[in-house]
Amino acid sequence: MIEDNELLSDFIEESKENLAIAEEDFLSLESQGKSADPSTINRAFRCVHSIKGGAGFLGMVKIGELAHAMEAMMDLVRQNKLQPDKKNITMMLKGVDHLNSMFDNSVQSNDYNIDEIHTNILKTVAIAVSGKRGQEQLEKLQLKKEEKKATQKKTTKKKSSPAKSKKKTEPVETNEPADDSTAEDPMVHLRIISECLSALKKDPEAGQNWISHAIEGLQSIKNSAKDKDLNNVFAMAEAIDETLGEIYTDRIEVEDMVIVACEDGLDTLQLLFDDIENSNEIDILDSYQQMVSVCKNFEGDPGIIGAFEEEDTKTIEIKSSDVISQSEESTDTTVVSPMETASTDLVQTPQRVKNNESAGAKSETKSEVESIRVKVSLLNHLMSLAGEMVLVRNQQLQLVDQSDSAMRNNTQKLDMVTSELQECVMKTRMQPVGILFNKFNRIVRDLGNKLGKNINLVIIGGDVELDKSILESLSDPLTHMIRNACDHGIEAPNIRKANNKSENGQIDLRAWHEGGQVHIEVRDDGKGINPGYIKKKVVEKGLRSEQDLVSLSHKEILNLVLLPGFTTAEQVSDVSGRGVGMDVVTSNIEKIGGTLDLDSVTGKGSAVRLQLPLTLAIIPCLIIRVKEHNYAIPQINLEELVTLYNQDVDEKIENARGREVFRLRDQLLPMLRLGEILSKNESFTDEDLAAVSIKYREKQKQAYQEFQEKKANSKWGDEKFRQSLTFAVLKVGSTKYGLIVDEVLGTEEIVVKSMHPYLKNLNCYAGATVMGDGRVSLILDVLGVAQHGNASIDNTKEQVNDVKGAETSDAKQSILLFKYGRKELFAVSLNMISRIEKIEKSMIEEVGEKEFIAIDEVSTQILRLDHLLNVSEFDDSNETYLLLPKMANKPFGILISKIEDSLDCIVDLNTESYIEPGLLGTSLINDKMTLFLDTYQLIELANPELNAQLTGGSESAIFSDEKEQNLNGNKKVLLVEDVMFFRTLVKGYLKSEGYEVITAENGKVALEEFKRQEFDLIVSDIEMPVMDGFEFMSAVRNILNNTTIPALALTALESDKDIKKIQAAGFDVYEAKIDKEKLISTVTNLLNQ
Repeated sequence: MIEDNELLSDFIEESKENLAIAEEDFLSLESQGKSADPSTINRAFRCVHSIKGGAGFLGMVKIGELAHAMEAMMDLVRQNKLQPDKKNITMMLKGVDHLNSMFDNSVQSNDYNIDEIHTNILKTVAIAVSGKRGQEQLEKLQLKKEEKKATQKKTTKKKSSPAKSKKKTEPVETNEPADDSTAEDPMVHLRIISECLSALKKDPEAGQNWISHAIEGLQSIKNSAKDKDLNNVFAMAEAIDETLGEIYTDRIEVEDMVIVACEDGLDTLQLLFDDIENSNEIDILDSYQQMVSVCKNFEGDPGIIGAFEEEDTKTIEIKSSDVISQSEESTDTTVVSPMETASTDLVQTPQRVKNNESAGAKSETKSEVESIRVKVSLLNHLMSLAGEMVLVRNQQLQLVDQSDSAMRNNTQKLDMVTSELQECVMKTRMQPVGILFNKFNRIVRDLGNKLGKNINLVIIGGDVELDKSILESLSDPLTHMIRNACDHGIEAPNIRKANNKSENGQIDLRAWHEGGQVHIEVRDDGKGINPGYIKKKVVEKGLRSEQDLVSLSHKEILNLVLLPGFTTAEQVSDVSGRGVGMDVVTSNIEKIGGTLDLDSVTGKGSAVRLQLPLTLAIIPCLIIRVKEHNYAIPQINLEELVTLYNQDVDEKIENARGREVFRLRDQLLPMLRLGEILSKNESFTDEDLAAVSIKYREKQKQAYQEFQEKKANSKWGDEKFRQSLTFAVLKVGSTKYGLIVDEVLGTEEIVVKSMHPYLKNLNCYAGATVMGDGRVSLILDVLGVAQHGNASIDNTKEQVNDVKGAETSDAKQSILLFKYGRKELFAVSLNMISRIEKIEKSMIEEVGEKEFIAIDEVSTQILRLDHLLNVSEFDDSNETYLLLPKMANKPFGILISKIEDSLDCIVDLNTESYIEPGLLGTSLINDKMTLFLDTYQLIELANPELNAQLTGGSESAIFSDEKEQNLNGNKKVLLVEDVMFFRTLVKGYLKSEGYEVITAENGKVALEEFKRQEFDLIVSDIEMPVMDGFEFMSAVRNILNNTTIPALALTALESDKDIKKIQAAGFDVYEAKIDKEKLISTVTNLLNQ
């Protein structure tokens, strides 16, 4: 084997890529069957052919032999002499596995045992060409090869005689090793000869251009062999030389038997060079005789089997002297190469004749050359330099003198160039997820065969790109998820048929961009997760007690499958049953800053969704300060910032079961004080949190008393008590809490540096970074802080009534008032806003008639209201903002010219005085007519093609039955909601899907409506005056005895107690009011059950 580490490394990397392509093509061919795509066949053929050629050049004998056999098999598929059926493709896939294994241990590859797979492939080839006779000839050949090996071993042992050894080595004695010059150059020549034969086989006319180069190489081999008395090497080289000369002068035609004979001769020549010291003792009679027979116009057309045939050798005796003599005579008639240059170590590719096939190959090669191979270490270094550049940029922005216009302009240019450079460098690390996704075709196929199931894998969004490091980290988690879907999700064909399902199960693996993140979903149409069975298994395995399971919600029961040690498999197998899997998946996803969400409908299937950051190298962060230290919080975990002033600090930071909480739009957030969290080594207990609450209550009382004393002693007595408290609302997975900080410094793109190994056990930190002022700041791990601070909200939610004394009405809505043009006033519910970004007009780019801007390195489409509604033009005299709505299918932003106010008020929507598509209605806010926007409908108006795409199922829907089913039959829905704003909002969602909607403002009115007419579905709010949702649904189920109508609860309540109460009342599922896609998906599922 050639010891060129760089060359070997490049070959292995390229070969692994070829094997990945070949594996994908083999799977495609299997599914295509008899109608196999010729281009797919040719691509797979070229992949194994490239591996064969490179392996021969590098001396990787076993790899070359197996690749050669696979190449012969694919050649028969190309000629339609062999079908790419399941049996043959399985054989080729096993060959791929063996080749991958040999590449993984390339140093020992020549010791790898390929006998079984190699023989099976050759048998298949032999039978395809000559039937039973071919198989018999192959068996004879195998037997002969074994006899040859045994003979060579005996000969090698006999060669231990000193006298004989000396006699053999005397003619070639030199200061260098005897075989150096012969074993170095010939490898290049043998590669050229191999390429020549491949070219002749593919296109005899184009292959003529290779013959002169091959003959040059053979002349060099012969000259070297003759000088060193390597008789067998000279004889085989001469035989091949004579045959190629006959082809070059058109004295013999390029037929299968000729090419096979030359290939066999080339293999023998390679064998001689592999053991050059004993080459004169190796038996070359069969190969030599076959070459001579071809040149003497050997009759018959054995095709590929010609390499396996034997002649009666008992009447033929060829001595070494005879071979040399015959060879010397034949050299007088050898065709001399027209090339006058000497042979070189570089393999030069001859120009091909421009025919149809070669032209196609040329164009394909040209397109492939558009990409180059770059070492990962170089890209990593480039990324580090870009990170340092970002740091320098941040420092320069802080040091710039705003009064110096020249300095300010140069700094702005530096900022722009650095941002563009950073974006370009980041792209070099981005890779399409299809590289990973395509590997699962093989896994699904093999598992399906093993489990006796028919499973189809559908890949969607393979062109979505992720950072290389994240993509590598996803391999194991996605493998677990796919295996679980095959083993536990998809049913056996007979069971599916009994349940009126297709016998072929389906797994959807898809990826898409949303909100600056990449979402990946694995969804199957199998049996789903049975909550009762999950609870039973959890108790059996001792993971939870029956008492612990009583109060769990449906979602929490599903999440039990993520527990370490949990499995539903009855027996341990090599597929599942060991209780290791989903818990590892969850931890691995959280390590790379992602989240996992699990959902399931019994009888319909399950889905696992992953939300992942685009990259881990450079991320936008919120910079905060506690005492004298700065910290960074990843913006991906930041939902919003809240600041309380004066009396609100005392009144709105409440106490529940001894801990601090804050009510944020009907949801209680546990509050953690970062300064306290980081001052304690051990995790916080309930007693610790109670102590913190008491401590700050006392501080606030003391501060207020000091103010009162100061006010009493004041000359004027008009001082006001001033205090403020700022906290960030953070969310990771299902955990949400408020983190109280001293000061918010702003946002900044930071370069993530890994933590020192000694600090990696500090769960509160995810990494470190260097700020613009040169100071090192730590990056907070949002989940680690939550775990360290015991940010559990289960207990506090049960104390809502204790905190407030009574349930509050949700009639008041938190809304944002803003201007677009100079005339109209617009409003959007804060529940529907993700965030608001201040933007520069100069950063807006036009693509056709649409406008885009980069937000968090994601292209975000800009919506102008005057293009969608009958309103005044945009007022560009003010600063420009972009409102980013929540839960949009793609990144969109609504342009805003001025933010007027944010307030809580009762919204009485009027849908009669003025209404048009894109509006929910109008309302009087502060005695001024205000237009309330329907963000979902605006997005659909701006992109009608997107709306058309989603008619077959939404990106966020877990089970996307066709929407046409919703439009058939005029399904009637009873919507019960006391707040007009939400009543109008949800009604619009349902009507847009073709449902007939009847509304009621409370449970009592709804009950009367339910008695008067029939409905297909109930959608009801929970907290309502007169009669709430619990009472209404209980009356429907128990008093009216209707146990069949599906019912959906609309609520923001999430505590175990509330969920249990919702289910006990008779609701089937629950959803949030503002998430249109999830709401419509759930409605569709309920109506199709």
